[in-house]
Amino acid sequence: IPFREYNFETGNYSTHLYFFDQSGNMLGVGGTSVAVKGGIGVSGPKTANISADSYDVLIYGLDPNVKRVQFPTWTSNKDQDDIEWIEGVKVAPGVWKATVFFQRHNSEVGSYITHIYADNKYAGVWTCNVNR
Repeated sequence: IPFREYNFETGNYSTHLYFFDQSGNMLGVGGTSVAVKGGIGVSGPKTANISADSYDVLIYGLDPNVKRVQFPTWTSNKDQDDIEWIEGVKVAPGVWKATVFFQRHNSEVGSYITHIYADNKYAGVWTCNVNR
């Protein structure tokens, strides 16, 4: 179950399982629930193809009162010669996103490193390996 499809919300999640018999009747066969605890997490692709043009990095679990999130991103080739400070976009309370465009990093392949700062305080890191 993709956590992002539920705005990275914490709390109790319940799943019920159903099946249909040969007559088309729906029958409940079980279920489960899980308690999702808070905390800061970062997500994005571990690998990407340069032909995709870009990828997204998300951070979730931030204080909902955070005003600004920045995602400085660069490639491992020649270290920070191609650094771009990407302004995050708030997508839900405590959840922010940045889109990394390959063209802004000379369309290089290899490791793309993103550090994340919430209101000027370090909050996380993400690395994506970009290939052809």
